[in-house]
Amino acid sequence: HCVCVDVHCLVRDPMHPAGVDEGEQHVFCYDAHALRLVRPPYELPPSAADRAAGSGFHRAPALCEFEVRKPESSLCGARLLVATVHLKSGGEEPTVAEVAALARALRDHVDATVFRGVEDPPLAAEGGEATEGGEAAEGGEAAE
Repeated sequence: HCVCVDVHCLVRDPMHPAGVDEGEQHVFCYDAHALRLVRPPYELPPSAADRAAGSGFHRAPALCEFEVRKPESSLCGARLLVATVHLKSGGEEPTVAEVAALARALRDHVDATVFRGVEDPPLAAEGGEATEGGEAAEGGEAAE
């Protein structure tokens, strides 16, 4: 099975100082015997902090949510959130800034949807991986 979503790509140039949407389409293909579509693809909004600052993504990421349905899998029933985004490569400042914005947006989204009502989510704030109880592994900060 395949599902898709159109996402926005705001391009500003001398001919379009206010910007023009040169959107993209993201396609998610999956094995319906292994995964159940929980939420069709949707555009990930920028983080609350980025929206407040008036900034967003150059190319908007898309998300799609699934549930593992294979009964023989130890992950049966687990939720899978798949993110896809078209980032420029090269590692220069614009790329680094876009990756940081993606991390902030994913963190806001996961906090608002997956960990809604959970007092101490087991995620690292930035970099590194969290361990049980929200303690950060080497290289990251614990979630607040």
